[in-house]
Amino acid sequence: MLNLCLTRFESVYLVAQIIWSTQGIKGITDATHDLANKMSDQISNELHNYYLQKRLVNEVAIQFLRRCVMTRKRSRAIVDQGGEVTR
Repeated sequence: MLNLCLTRFESVYLVAQIIWSTQGIKGITDATHDLANKMSDQISNELHNYYLQKRLVNEVAIQFLRRCVMTRKRSRAIVDQGGEVTR
């Protein structure tokens, strides 16, 4: 098993991105998609600011983004092929 060693801030970021992701979900209005995209942008900006404040080097951010990609792939499993939310 892979140990990601996420900080609390990074963990909250990932959860928030999963919550606000509307990709592949049918029946959501354009306004809802727009709001979700704005929230995703805001969350990403907060993470960027967190890294700047911590003066973390770009390599750390790149490593975290790789973790995000892995997490996003796993989170897609909660939405089935028809766009319906599953367990």
